[in-house]
Amino acid sequence: MAAAFQVFREEEDIGKRLKTSKKRIFWRFGFMSEPEQKHEVILVHSLMSGKKNVFLNGTKVHSSQSMKPSFTFQFRVKDSMLTLGASESEPYFLRVDGVSFRDLQYYSPESSSQSSLTDAQRIEAERKHAHQAMNDLDEDLELALRLQEEEHAEMERHSQALSEDERMARELQIQFDKEHEEHEQYLRKSGVDTSTLRRPTRASMPSQPPP
Repeated sequence: MAAAFQVFREEEDIGKRLKTSKKRIFWRFGFMSEPEQKHEVILVHSLMSGKKNVFLNGTKVHSSQSMKPSFTFQFRVKDSMLTLGASESEPYFLRVDGVSFRDLQYYSPESSSQSSLTDAQRIEAERKHAHQAMNDLDEDLELALRLQEEEHAEMERHSQALSEDERMARELQIQFDKEHEEHEQYLRKSGVDTSTLRRPTRASMPSQPPP
């Protein structure tokens, strides 16, 4: 279990109509054993519906829906356990192997391209990276939503086609029953005992009474 270090955290209000109705929180961190490799966790939380989606390095690892203000999820990256959640005392927290993200040390190797940047420049560079990562995620989610909507529309069209077939079948059955009744009435008028007759099929029943 390697020690972790923090890189960047940002919280955004992203609601479409009411900005504060939806939150998106971004964490970026790494491990001392592989300092050049960074990991990204994104939580998208709708305060209106209670829906929560968690992404690790661009892949969804959790989805749930609950209006409870406190929640906790756990998932793994490499050999470390990540705990993401919210509580009254610590809103939107991320822990790496039990250590809060805010308590992780910041680490930048000498060979890093950011080693010569000021803190303000480094933070701005990380903010741009975070925004790009979240924009990429938004595009993936929009594509997935569009595909889901297209699939739903296709299923709706299929359902409507089935409903139309069922409607036509009912109309044909009603017409068939009507023709059968008319046929039996004609036979009774002709003196034929219809009680012993089997119900004819549509194919065998004449469309018009015989002259």
